[in-house]
Amino acid sequence: MCGVAGIFLKRGTERLGPKLVEMLKLIHHRGMDSSGLALYAPPRPGRYYCRVAVQDEKAGIQLKALLARAAGVEPGILEGTNSSQKVYTAVLEAEDTEIDRVYREIDSRAESCVHSLSSSLLVVKDLGEAGNLNHARYLEQFPARHGLAHVRLATESIDNLNYAHPFTSPIYPSLSIAHNGQLTNYFNLRRKLERQGIYFKTNNDSEVIAHYLAYRVRKDGKTLMEAMHLAMDDLDGVFSCIVGTEQEMGIFQDRLGLKPILVHELPDMVLLGSEQICFAGQAVQTGESWEIKPGEAVVWSH
Repeated sequence: MCGVAGIFLKRGTERLGPKLVEMLKLIHHRGMDSSGLALYAPPRPGRYYCRVAVQDEKAGIQLKALLARAAGVEPGILEGTNSSQKVYTAVLEAEDTEIDRVYREIDSRAESCVHSLSSSLLVVKDLGEAGNLNHARYLEQFPARHGLAHVRLATESIDNLNYAHPFTSPIYPSLSIAHNGQLTNYFNLRRKLERQGIYFKTNNDSEVIAHYLAYRVRKDGKTLMEAMHLAMDDLDGVFSCIVGTEQEMGIFQDRLGLKPILVHELPDMVLLGSEQICFAGQAVQTGESWEIKPGEAVVWSH
């Protein structure tokens, strides 16, 4: 069992990081092995938020050297976590074509894993309960217009920082997913994606969903809504997902409907969560609540 949450603002930006952390605290009983969130600011081409997990200090120094060609708006630092790994964080300036190459070069190394490298997306994750996220660099001041979050109960794969949600994909660096459930055809899907040249950083079945959706949107030219409907055909198991991109946030659920996502729509925002309790901290007094139906997909766009 895991838990998901999300906020979509219909206009403007807010510091959504602390709000998402508070939502996760209200569903901490769904998983305390790790927690994480993805925040989306309006895209700023040429300016990239960088968060990369490295296995040790030496790997961090090597990463700094690799990124030396990208001018730092703010100096990179190695941030401690509740695991043995550290996270290199920085804001970089670079050409779009250059950053795609850098992403793949970093992520192809065994000692490093990109959590986010995007002009709009910041991913923060750590082991343990959601309050641990509050110490992450940039979290409090990040000007987000939507975001998604996750608490994890590690049922099938190891409890490791890179196995925490949200997951991203180098195919579409600004797409992220938070997933509750289990896939029964993980290995078949993974082999199909690997034959398309996609590499995997973990054995977590949720990583398959991120790569699958990214491939459908970027390589097949599908809309996010179309990609989510195709996912419901091709993913086996019980699952519900929140998906984010620069301009959109979507949700979808398998056709059995065993992993709910609740929606509370207000005049100025949409709240999402695995349980209604996670809306309690948002002073919700008006609006309409409903639960996504089995086999349903919904998208909100800026």
